[in-house]
Amino acid sequence: VMVSVCIPVFNGEVYIENAIKSVISQSYKNIEIIVSDNCSTDDTLKIAKKFQDKVVICSRDKNYGAYDNFLFSIKCANGKYIMTMGVDDFLYPDSIEKLVNIIEKESSIVAIGTVLKVMPETKYEVVVPKVYSIKNLIQITCSRKKINYLICGLWDRDVYRSEFGKLNLKFAHRGTSSDRILVYSALYNNDIRYSVIDDLILQKKYLDSRGNQAKLTSFYCSIMQCN
Repeated sequence: VMVSVCIPVFNGEVYIENAIKSVISQSYKNIEIIVSDNCSTDDTLKIAKKFQDKVVICSRDKNYGAYDNFLFSIKCANGKYIMTMGVDDFLYPDSIEKLVNIIEKESSIVAIGTVLKVMPETKYEVVVPKVYSIKNLIQITCSRKKINYLICGLWDRDVYRSEFGKLNLKFAHRGTSSDRILVYSALYNNDIRYSVIDDLILQKKYLDSRGNQAKLTSFYCSIMQCN
């Protein structure tokens, strides 16, 4: 079963090599790596090309914006399952193997793992708490706590494309969790089968920028009556 790991990126020269290496070194080997470069002005593309024998590089002709580049990267995927990761993310060596095992075993559409966030300026680390259900996931994301929950995991390719394609661009602002909330609502409302594992899947370098998150997430949270 092929897994496509999509890395949409703009000016990620500091992180791109480590991100790619973390995918190449996975214990699960049937992986397609896609780097979608959003017309970077630094050495991102040059660094990515060092791995061009193992990476599919999709170069945009101009910067189309982060969300469009994300959608473009998943449109390029050929695997049965898709995982997207930020350029500043790092996968643990057996992450994909564990996710494939659980999603196949339970015939799920989505498999979710846990994230370790590292705040670069303070070197502060936080392990995102265990998820018991999608409703619980929404509650954590919408809480006033400084925990910005990330779905780190594997998705059925066609469902992933479909659900993210429904997102309203005006709500998918950088620095908010509105994009994730909309995906959570898709899982919650559409009864999409998902599996959860306790294991750490990914480490993320993360700058805490909440912006308009509280207002937007409260709005979606109230819609689903998850307060």
